[in-house]
Amino acid sequence: MTLLLISLTSGMTVGVLLSLLGAGGSILTVPILVYGIGQTVHQATGTSLVIIGFIALGGAISHYKKQNLSLETALLMAGPGIAGATIGAWLNMLAPGRLILLLFASVMFGSALKMLSKVNGSTPSKVVDLQNGNHPLRFYVKASSAGLGLGALTGFLGIGGGFLIVPTLTEIIGLPMHLAVGTSLAIIVLNSLAGIANHVVAGNINWSVATLFILAGYFGTLVGSQAMRGISEKNLKKMFAGFVLMVATFILTKNLL
Repeated sequence: MTLLLISLTSGMTVGVLLSLLGAGGSILTVPILVYGIGQTVHQATGTSLVIIGFIALGGAISHYKKQNLSLETALLMAGPGIAGATIGAWLNMLAPGRLILLLFASVMFGSALKMLSKVNGSTPSKVVDLQNGNHPLRFYVKASSAGLGLGALTGFLGIGGGFLIVPTLTEIIGLPMHLAVGTSLAIIVLNSLAGIANHVVAGNINWSVATLFILAGYFGTLVGSQAMRGISEKNLKKMFAGFVLMVATFILTKNLL
């Protein structure tokens, strides 16, 4: 019963966070699977990818219907991202669990601090024009390079990578925050599929736990998608960064003390 309650409650929370912020779901999922359910870090990595990938799919569909998703950008980043996720998943199986968690928390801190430093800054001077498809070469180089790196982190850390994808889409690619959220979800889905394939082979996925999370998470994406309408871009960034810092502090404390 305890496992059921933890899985359903956590799954819904993950869904709300993913739909609302385009990120945050895996930041919560991995620690819950390790510290709440008792999985090993490697099992949590594989199970998390299944949970995040399927929950993100529900959120991506919802945002696509509302035209809050740049499919062109998602596909461009997901191509090299799939290759990166395959490499990352292979490296994950070779690394000790504690190292994975410490790297996980370190990356979270860097991403959150960068987001907070930009939260009161001005809008990027050149936002990508998504309508005409006539982008400069540097746009494709940035998107492909970012996709490869983020995909590798997805496979290695067992995360969707939204807490890195969203800042990349807003600060580097130039998408507005609300469009970046939906696009991030689409990228998470595609990158997760590559990582899942590798973890299936290694037997690192608990399908019963993943199913409970996914069912509750899908409902959470619907709640988050509706709540997003009344939240400003600045507040979205603050919520995103604050949540990442909180969980990163928890993980570092558990593994260093």
